[in-house]
Amino acid sequence: MTNYILASREFKSEYVDQIQEISPSYRLVLEKELTDQDWSHVEITLGWSKKWEEKLLQQNSALKWVQTISAGVDTLPLNKLARYHVQLSNGSGIHAQSISDHVLALLFMKNRGILAALKNQQEKIWSDHQVDIVDIKDLHILIVGTGKIGQHLAKDLEFFGCSPIGINTN
Repeated sequence: MTNYILASREFKSEYVDQIQEISPSYRLVLEKELTDQDWSHVEITLGWSKKWEEKLLQQNSALKWVQTISAGVDTLPLNKLARYHVQLSNGSGIHAQSISDHVLALLFMKNRGILAALKNQQEKIWSDHQVDIVDIKDLHILIVGTGKIGQHLAKDLEFFGCSPIGINTN
């Protein structure tokens, strides 16, 4: 009998291979690959979909663990997960690097005149007007939220000479 890990999105084949190597009795699948009978053998989900609730959160379900890909879990059916003793874990911090990189890219694009230059290029404006450039170390940056993403961003900003200030929302 095959037990299933149900994923809410596709994963790179190297990750699928690693899961198969670590646990050969499990098979990583997408919803479209499951038959009606297969749902009773889903033990783990990577991510969550509201439409899975009816099939996975019932008395005789095999579901043991939900691993979200996001940090937030407040949209999940927490009471039902608890009622059926399903372990829940989140992806807190897994996106800290990529989000910090994205924020830095946007800061540089805005403050080095790249956004204005791209806009001018799209509008076919070829002006010798000087673009205002701001040195990132001269910026006062407030980070709302001091979790893993905020902490990572603060370290990255400090590397560029900024002195960011972080606040929590609660």
